[in-house]
Amino acid sequence: MTENEVIERVCRLASDFNGGSKSMVDLVAESNVGGRIAKLTVSNLAPYFAQHPDLSYDWLRWSASKRVTSGWFFTRNGADFVVGFFPKGDVLSFQDLAVACAEFVLREVRDIAKRHRKIFGIHW
Repeated sequence: MTENEVIERVCRLASDFNGGSKSMVDLVAESNVGGRIAKLTVSNLAPYFAQHPDLSYDWLRWSASKRVTSGWFFTRNGADFVVGFFPKGDVLSFQDLAVACAEFVLREVRDIAKRHRKIFGIHW
C-alpha cells in the first residue's frame, strides 16, 4: 500500500466506522498505519481533508459520539474548531476545518495505536 493510500484510509476511518460494524481499533489496524505512523503528519493529512470536507464532519460526529473517561476530542465552537484532550489536557483552536481535523485524527490514531501497540507491532 502506498503512502497516499494509507493517508486516504486513515482520513476515511470515521466514515468507515459509521457505515460498518468494525471497531475503530480494527479499522486502524486494517489501514496499514502501523509501520507508517511516524510518517503521518498534519501537513500530509490536511490536504486530503480539504479536498473531502465531508470526511471532517464524519470525524466531528465520531468525536461527539465517543463515550470515554479520557481521550482526544474534536468539536466546533462558533467559527472555530477545537481539538483537545479530555478531561484536563491541551486544547488547540483552529479556524481551518481541514487542519483541525488532521490534528485530531493524527492524535486519535496515534493514541489508538499506542494503546494497542501489540496489535500494530509498534514499540514506543
